[in-house]
Amino acid sequence: MEAPDQKRVTLYSCHVHPDGSRLATGGLDAKIRIWSTLPILNDEAEKADVPKKLCTLSMHSGPVLCVRWSSSGKWLASGSDDAIVMIWDLDPSGAGRVWGSDDANVEGWKALKRLPGHDSDVTDLAWSPKDRFLASVGLDNKVIIWCGYTLEPLRKLDLHQGFVKGVCWDPVGEFLATQSDDKSVKVWRTTDWGLEATITKPFEDSPGSTFFRRLSWSPDGAHITASNAMNNNGYVFVAAVIARNEWTSDICLVGHENTVEVASYNPHIFLRDPKGDVQSANICSVVALGADD
Repeated sequence: MEAPDQKRVTLYSCHVHPDGSRLATGGLDAKIRIWSTLPILNDEAEKADVPKKLCTLSMHSGPVLCVRWSSSGKWLASGSDDAIVMIWDLDPSGAGRVWGSDDANVEGWKALKRLPGHDSDVTDLAWSPKDRFLASVGLDNKVIIWCGYTLEPLRKLDLHQGFVKGVCWDPVGEFLATQSDDKSVKVWRTTDWGLEATITKPFEDSPGSTFFRRLSWSPDGAHITASNAMNNNGYVFVAAVIARNEWTSDICLVGHENTVEVASYNPHIFLRDPKGDVQSANICSVVALGADD
């Protein structure tokens, strides 16, 4: 996706548009780039020189740590070292040359709203089901809940005792989960934003210096897979699978040789046997893990 003379830049986040047509990335150069997935998925499109890069957005003043499409695909949210959450909207008339650059935007995206509220880096973002809420977390130890329609702040949750580096929503819409350097996962009720549970095992021996602690909720709502967990008194790097309602972790995903920093579920539920019946024994979900190894 880069020209031969371009310098490689560290990426901190990528997210696929709900309709699969676009991929958004954010990184160290404080820019957001939106890419077409067509040349990635279709060899003929790549040979036909279909544009890969659709747009470059550059209103953040610090590295972009997170990009997240809304569930509807209408908006893109970004969080940065500059402590700001930005909301971007498609601008039908915004295509053209990028000011001060040789780049040209194939399609235009405009800054719809700037959301100040954090006092330090914004490390993760998540839209709730049907985009009713947007949650942001950061190095100010805060979780901020924004209205998904008006984009106004609704609530600040401040019970974490360390940097908050991961957030995800229950697909049913009943809970919000956050993960922090205080070596805990907290589950919050969306009815009153009260604390439902604090999970500390198996995070007691987890390293405290990881860049992210991104967790993910399974599409059936049954489990949270949380990063940065440890087994065997801190000698085995794992991701912890936390069961809904009991809020305990009896299953761990083992295989990485260094700290797991990111977990992300595929939003779809799969059949183990595509020819079999749709029943609990034949359905499964798929989760990807990213680690420092």
